[in-house]
Amino acid sequence: MAMIANMQYGWTLFVNPIDEKYHWGRAAIQVAFTIFVVTETWLVPVEGYLVDKYGPRPVVVGGGLLCAIAWAINSVASSLPLLYFAAAVGGVGAGAVYGTCVGNALKWFPARRGLAAGITAAGFGMGSAATVVPIAHMIKSSGYEATFLWFGLGQGLVVFLLGMALYAPPAQMIAFDAPNREKCTARRSTTNTPLQALVLMNDPTYLEAARALAERVITEIPKSAEKRVELAFRIVTSREASGFERTELTSLAKQQFEYFRKSETEARQLLTNGESRPRHAIAPVELATWTMVASAILNLDETITKQ
Repeated sequence: MAMIANMQYGWTLFVNPIDEKYHWGRAAIQVAFTIFVVTETWLVPVEGYLVDKYGPRPVVVGGGLLCAIAWAINSVASSLPLLYFAAAVGGVGAGAVYGTCVGNALKWFPARRGLAAGITAAGFGMGSAATVVPIAHMIKSSGYEATFLWFGLGQGLVVFLLGMALYAPPAQMIAFDAPNREKCTARRSTTNTPLQALVLMNDPTYLEAARALAERVITEIPKSAEKRVELAFRIVTSREASGFERTELTSLAKQQFEYFRKSETEARQLLTNGESRPRHAIAPVELATWTMVASAILNLDETITKQ
């Protein structure tokens, strides 16, 4: 936030030097600032959508690169259209950084959203206070072109590096009653909601865990479906499966096998969840089948809450 502040607050320092060199008129030059503000603010909903889809890191990193490119273009802009183009690029970059930082802060501290937004926005103002004076001195000593170039590259680099360390709070932890880290919690509350089942059955991390469990039971027990069910159930719940549970899970395995046998493409797609890849040479249909069985076991109330 601090690194993009002077793109807005420090702009007026450049207006007179640009006008003295090209004589475009301050009104025409200030149109660039209007373009910057419009693209900075109006495109934030689009950037928010990208954050929800891809996470905050690529959006902020991309925004930092755009900010650097914009000021680098400003350093060589010899026409108003090029100056306006640079303003649009810079506005998109600054908006991506600003909107993402504020939104991500609200997600990390849901119980202190006002304070989180205030501190994040304060960084924007603090950045201008820290950089406006150095910019003014550099314009006098080295010219506005060098100031645009080196401050732009420096700020872009800082945003890029810090953006690489940015990540969103794990949504699944909120679904499972994780404390918000703002106060000591001696004992976490225990709930059971449909949202938890949605996470357990669809989140890539849990699907990857189910696949790993499936790999283990397949490799340890090559053929018997009932014995695989017994092993998986014992690993997860630390007890033997009842006759009813064994029958139901074995039936589920048969149903899933028939389904994936008719649609091997979906079986292969299921196995791509997570960062790791299957460690053993197991047929995709068989592995996908037992992944779903393992997922069902991991979704038991007994597994989630130990009750």
